[in-house]
Amino acid sequence: MKTKLLILALLLMSPATFAQDTSTAEVEKALSQFLTEYNKSPYDFFKKRSTDDFRYTDRQGAFVLKPALLKSSEGRPGLESSASDLKIFRSGDLAVMSGIHSFGGDGTGRTAFTYTLKKEGKAPTSEWKFAASQHTPILAQPTSTTPPDGLKADEAAIKAVLEGHSQAVMDKDAEKAVSYFANSPNVAISFQQPGSGYIRGYQTVTDTYRSHINADSFKKSEEKLTTADYRFRIVGNTAFVTYIETDTAPDGTAKRTHKANYLEKENGQWKMLGNFWMPEVPAK
Repeated sequence: MKTKLLILALLLMSPATFAQDTSTAEVEKALSQFLTEYNKSPYDFFKKRSTDDFRYTDRQGAFVLKPALLKSSEGRPGLESSASDLKIFRSGDLAVMSGIHSFGGDGTGRTAFTYTLKKEGKAPTSEWKFAASQHTPILAQPTSTTPPDGLKADEAAIKAVLEGHSQAVMDKDAEKAVSYFANSPNVAISFQQPGSGYIRGYQTVTDTYRSHINADSFKKSEEKLTTADYRFRIVGNTAFVTYIETDTAPDGTAKRTHKANYLEKENGQWKMLGNFWMPEVPAK
């Protein structure tokens, strides 16, 4: 008899009793708050707003867990970023959203993202937290089928990588600067400006760039970047390139640097493995 009464009660219950909340306004509001906190302090944001088992796949495909992410975020200054083109799916205490995360004041550093959010705790103090995050760089679309300056397609793409990396450094955009490197233990840089050094390994190289560019002592450059005298050696998916880079200050003074780069294609995109440079020595 009790079994029959239980079945009858279940049949009489409204479908809404079992329905999961699918409204997305609350999730979008949470994302807005996340961005405000992230822009202020990436370290504090990840410490407070990510689940204990949070996982992150970065722009280069590296898989990072929360402890490593906190370590790499410690000491990083605030930044400017925003989200757009949002598409949100929610089922109860779980939400998945995708869109475009734009970095920098001009929003030129664009990354496609997929975020998984999970609501933790009991009402009324429950809150949304990051459970997983994946970033994928958005490739610039060519404005013309004809490569600029008559260069071949690969030469034009390589030129964009090399100049894009240098400009990102001058713009104090660490994440964009490191995005041009291949995710490989063979990545290496060697330089004689401003000091001399040799650094090898993807993580070591990118951590060094982040530490140097994000330091308070490193200022955004007002110099104008130009390049010349490119010499390309492209064999299949590998390339060796030499060229001269000139940085011209607002007062007209200029410094020239001789650069050599080894690149390989990674998922169809040219990426730097070797980045070497030295200042030009004026002729006596």
